[in-house]
Amino acid sequence: MQILREMPEMSTTELYIYKYIIQNPKQASEMTIGQLARNANTSTASILRLCRKYGFSGFSEFKYQLKKEVCESEAEYAGLTCNELSDLRHFFDVTCVSPEFVQSMRDAADLIASKDLLIFAGYGGSNIIAAYGVLTFSYKCMTSFRIEDPNNMHLDHYSEKIANNTCIFLISISGKSTDIISRVRNYHTSGCKVITLTSDQNSPLAKAADVCIAYDLPLIVADNDNLTSHAPACYIIETLCRMVSSIKHQK
Repeated sequence: MQILREMPEMSTTELYIYKYIIQNPKQASEMTIGQLARNANTSTASILRLCRKYGFSGFSEFKYQLKKEVCESEAEYAGLTCNELSDLRHFFDVTCVSPEFVQSMRDAADLIASKDLLIFAGYGGSNIIAAYGVLTFSYKCMTSFRIEDPNNMHLDHYSEKIANNTCIFLISISGKSTDIISRVRNYHTSGCKVITLTSDQNSPLAKAADVCIAYDLPLIVADNDNLTSHAPACYIIETLCRMVSSIKHQK
């Protein structure tokens, strides 16, 4: 921990507090000064003296810096920056419970449950998530398959009966892939309904869909590769599958 990288002269009690924090940084960062005192078998006065030896005005300032370092350490261990970790927490804590997101999930679940066939499609990393969607839905509630190469998959030959009972689930994190956007027109013309999953609710793909599930997650691009986390997409697919399964069982 950078916050405790140096060791000023300490009393035996202060050294015991120091060792407790070093060994339990995450727990200590979430405790009140009273809780830390009890867990370290010491007094709040001793904790305050240690905080001041490290240049902090009090425990609150010390705790804030400790918590920040714990967050950065966890993010680094997970291969994420602190900002990325915060973005994911915002998705699960805020976006998932917003009225707009909840309604889009309900609309998508109702649409999928009303069809007999669910087809997933995506480009790049999104194609991997499309495969995950097929495995999830096929195992639990309905017939699904993936379009491995959306550029060479046309639905014009589908009979009207099949097309009207098919839902296409398009995944594009950026929502700006011109190739997959052009496919939406073909799917609509064939009579299929289209659900899109994207991180940009104002993207062309979002606006072209019958139902759009959008979540606000900043894109992370390095060397022209989209490195944005797919954790929200996986969560959305799993949740939708449970919702669809529940609807079908009720019927």
